[in-house]
Amino acid sequence: MTRARDLGDFIADGGAPELVVDTTTLVVDSTNNRVGVGTATPSAALDVTGDVSIADKIIHTGDTNTAIRFPAADTVSFETAGSERLRVGSAGQVGIAGANYGTSGQVLTSGGSGSAISWADAAGGAEVVRVARTSDTALTSANSGNLIDITSGTFTQTFNASSSLASGWFVYIRNSGTGDITLDPNSSETIDGLTSFLMYPGEVRLVQCDGSNLHTIVLSSFRRSFTSNGTFTRPPGYRSFTVELFGGGGGGGSGRKQSGSLNSGGAGGGGAARINSDIDFASMPASVTVTVGAGGSGGTGPTSDGSSNNGSSGGATTFGTFFSAPGGNGGAGGKNNAQANGGTKGESPQSGESGVQGGDGNVDANGSAGEVTFGGGSGGGAGGGHTAGSQRNGGTGGTRTGTSTTSGAAAGSGNSGSTDGGDGTAATLLGYGGGGGGAAYNGNGGDGGNGGVAGGGGGGGSCYAFSLGSIKAGDGGDGGSGVANIVGVV
Repeated sequence: MTRARDLGDFIADGGAPELVVDTTTLVVDSTNNRVGVGTATPSAALDVTGDVSIADKIIHTGDTNTAIRFPAADTVSFETAGSERLRVGSAGQVGIAGANYGTSGQVLTSGGSGSAISWADAAGGAEVVRVARTSDTALTSANSGNLIDITSGTFTQTFNASSSLASGWFVYIRNSGTGDITLDPNSSETIDGLTSFLMYPGEVRLVQCDGSNLHTIVLSSFRRSFTSNGTFTRPPGYRSFTVELFGGGGGGGSGRKQSGSLNSGGAGGGGAARINSDIDFASMPASVTVTVGAGGSGGTGPTSDGSSNNGSSGGATTFGTFFSAPGGNGGAGGKNNAQANGGTKGESPQSGESGVQGGDGNVDANGSAGEVTFGGGSGGGAGGGHTAGSQRNGGTGGTRTGTSTTSGAAAGSGNSGSTDGGDGTAATLLGYGGGGGGAAYNGNGGDGGNGGVAGGGGGGGSCYAFSLGSIKAGDGGDGGSGVANIVGVV
């Protein structure tokens, strides 16, 4: 063995490290081809115990343009092919291709096997941007992730070609207006397998592109109300549809004009029937004809002595051949010394609720109030009756239970002398009856108020009318029109 103190200990017997400097400062193990720094027994080609200080970078052997670098304090970067690909800064921020740290809310997005990662807005945008519109502007790739909020109008919403939108493109579309919006993809492309379809009011959909066609998911259902005849077109994406129908309310009878005797006011019109039932998606045709029943006309108050006119019945509201909600019947005109019977209710022949009867016109008494209902339309109040010395008030309109407004449409008051009887108030709520008109002594009888949707009209007030002339008994109020409501069930 030879010892050279300037270089350390050399051991040449092959059984121990050949070079040892200060025991562990540097050890060379030629038998196992290992070098140790800070360790007497290196276990790898280079085994370092403690920190290694590098001024700039670590280079891959035989591949000098690939490296790990330290470009600034508290910063490490990674290079391939001579370009920086990724770095981590002092605050933990991640940079792409240098000090490109993106913006708040962005995410790292893969470019595929042949492209670098990049920063991108999450879900097409750091936030969902609302775009309000009232007419068509074709949706493009720039709209990806937007909420298209259609606030009014009835129009066709178009789209750019799916190849331009590309797979993964999507938007939210909300119909927050009252019109019907047609979704129409580009050219011969389809949306949910259809060439187009309607979005009814209240509906919200997620629309997605697969690069060839469009597909949707219903996020919020619609409610489509028909107040006139029309056609319901079945939209895709629903499990079933709830159909609610109200027929038209019956018209109130007119008051009676007749001097020198007891008379009753006109009777209130009857309330219409209500149907509420479901149709599953498969059973619902692609389109269904909706017929909305008109409200019955109120009887016209006569100007000739000794007469009155009945109100007419309301029409039925139908949904194709599935359901029919009959209208309420008209109220009888005022009678001479006899009660005028209120219009009878619309009877439901199917699963649903019938309406209720209008108020009776009474002799020498206030008109009866329209009956109260839970499901169908309520009756109109009757007009007031009279005698020579007493002019009676009309009856209040009927109401529907389960609503926040519990009082019916107000009746008109009876008036003496040559003052006209007070008019009944028209109903404005669904299924409420109109108020009856008040009686008059030598003036015009008060008119009955119109019924609300599906409600019966109020009866007209009678008049005593010593001086006949053009003085007339009160008109009966018109019955409220019918309505059809369709709601999608997801």
